[in-house]
Amino acid sequence: MLPDVLILGNRSLAELERRGIVAVTKPHLGQFDHDEKVANIILSLEREKVLDGFTTEAELKRKNWLWMKTTQDGKDAKFPDLTLRLSSPAKFGTVALEIEQSKKTFDRYKKVMNSFAATKEIEIVVFIANQQYIFNSISRAMKEVSYPSWERPVDFGEMEAWLKNPLTAPIYLSRGVESIEQWMNDKRERAG
Repeated sequence: MLPDVLILGNRSLAELERRGIVAVTKPHLGQFDHDEKVANIILSLEREKVLDGFTTEAELKRKNWLWMKTTQDGKDAKFPDLTLRLSSPAKFGTVALEIEQSKKTFDRYKKVMNSFAATKEIEIVVFIANQQYIFNSISRAMKEVSYPSWERPVDFGEMEAWLKNPLTAPIYLSRGVESIEQWMNDKRERAG
C-alpha cells in the first residue's frame, strides 16, 4: 500500500458522485491489456522508423474535452485508439487503428462508424481483432450508416499478427491484402 493514498469504497464513491465530485476509480484489468497492446504497436513501429508521430485516444479526449461535454455530437464522438502519422512518402499518411478485444453492441459500432465518417483527418481505418464476428458486426454497421468507404477505407487486421509485427501484419482490404510496409514501399517506388 502506498503512504498518503486513500482508497475509496463504493459507498464513498457514490457519496462523492452525489455531491458532484468525480473521484478517480480503479481501471479495469482489460484496459491495461488494451493499452499494453496499443503501446506495443507504437513501440514496434517507432523502432522501424516509419512514424512521423502518433496520437492516442486519451490525448484526443483531453484535447476535445469541452466539446465532448457540451455538444450532442461531442457526447456521441468516438476517437481512434491510435492515430498513426506515417513517414512520407506513404500510400496513406494518417491511419486510425482500433483495437477490438471484445464485441460491442451494434449501436456502439454504428456510433464508431459515424464518428470516423465525420473525421476528415483520417485517410484509412484499420480494425484489429481476433474474432470474425467482430469484423462482421463492423461491416454490417458500415452498411447501416452508409459509411463513405470510397473516401476513407476500412480494413481489418488479425490481433496476433499485429502484436507480432505491425509493420508486416496483413491488412485485409476489400480489394486484397496489404501491410504498412507495402504502403511505405509502394509510395517510395512511385516517388523514386
